[in-house]
Amino acid sequence: MSHHYSINNPILNLIPKDIDKCIILDFGFGYGYWGYTIKIRKDGDPKIIGLEIFPPYVKKVYKTKIYTHIVIGDIRYYPFKKEIADIVIATEVLEHIERESGLRLIDKLFDLSRNLTIISTPLGFMKTKGYDDNKHQIHQSAYKAEDFTKKGYYVKIIRIQPLPRIVRIFNQIYRKLRGRNTIRKQIVAHKVRRHYHTKEQLIPVVNQSVSHVDANHPCEIEAVW
Repeated sequence: MSHHYSINNPILNLIPKDIDKCIILDFGFGYGYWGYTIKIRKDGDPKIIGLEIFPPYVKKVYKTKIYTHIVIGDIRYYPFKKEIADIVIATEVLEHIERESGLRLIDKLFDLSRNLTIISTPLGFMKTKGYDDNKHQIHQSAYKAEDFTKKGYYVKIIRIQPLPRIVRIFNQIYRKLRGRNTIRKQIVAHKVRRHYHTKEQLIPVVNQSVSHVDANHPCEIEAVW
């Protein structure tokens, strides 16, 4: 899904510079920003697998050939096995599903990773309207830092930039009057396994050629692994 540029560097800084032969799962890839950025900003030739629920996005990203494999589906019912990837990324996804499912996914996404799991979501509820004729863009739930820290994640709160002085003053006044904060903030959470592999230990599970998904049909991914 879409995200604000302010979280780009905090997330990229969590990903190792050399990711050759690493397997990366990108959930809710939207227009493919993370797949493209990782290939440009990091070294090596990673295998990037993307899951996206909205077929029009899949059709656009499919043409770029950035992703090794694309799966059309709902993040709540992903078809992947435990510890299938070295790095799992789910940015701006949890808020698009009901909170109960989102809380379960915080644990389940970590189960998919052999090394590093990165999740981002707005801090608190941020009301949005759907766009791109995509009903899945509407926000349904909200999260706080404790939802992640109590599950073993490290959390960084990112304030969306820039914030002009007049906005900061207005926020201070509004917070005193209503007890609410108008400044949008983002949660960037990550969790690393204790047995974090070195580069030499990363296992290239997806070395074989993998056919791309037909954008009009669901993927039978079980045949890949």
